[in-house]
Amino acid sequence: MQADIGLGFLIAVFVSHFFHFEPSMLFIVFCVCAALLPDIDFIAELLIHKDIAGKEIRVHREMLHYPITYIPLIILAYLIVGPQWGIALGLGILTHFLHDSIGIGFGIAWIWPFSKRNYKFFAAPNGYISWNLLQSWAHSDLGKLARDWGIDDWVTKVYIKPFPIRVPMWLLWFNAAEWVVFIIGSVSLWIYLIPQ
Repeated sequence: MQADIGLGFLIAVFVSHFFHFEPSMLFIVFCVCAALLPDIDFIAELLIHKDIAGKEIRVHREMLHYPITYIPLIILAYLIVGPQWGIALGLGILTHFLHDSIGIGFGIAWIWPFSKRNYKFFAAPNGYISWNLLQSWAHSDLGKLARDWGIDDWVTKVYIKPFPIRVPMWLLWFNAAEWVVFIIGSVSLWIYLIPQ
């Protein structure tokens, strides 16, 4: 989540610089929301199950984590609200899915509805980080993978505790990378907004 927020800040800087305008608070918030948009399905999981699963496949990443389905929304934003808003929305969603395809979990169904197969970059067959460029899993295999390799209470272990304990070393590096992206995005936005 920290990386998504940092990426939203970077998108606000990039798009406003590209289109030569001063980003408003509304535009900055929009960029952050765009980068977080696919994760609003966690709200449904919390309401239904009272937690976010780590050892089973439930609602999160099963409702809104299908990249192709966002294309009409991005086109509408581009045509109705304006190119900078459509591009910001598209970049926010794209960076979110790239982030989910490198970080925690078993990737994204990038080409759904043509295939429900999940893809993840730099992952081992167990979903952990590795030097394998691309790993994929059949949707039917995800439940067993989550039971065998998922991390219980991953929200607390990754996002709430800055330096979690008793987790794999790659998760510590992933957590540090999340905070680095957040800090880079925050500092970039702050520098960009300083009056010249």
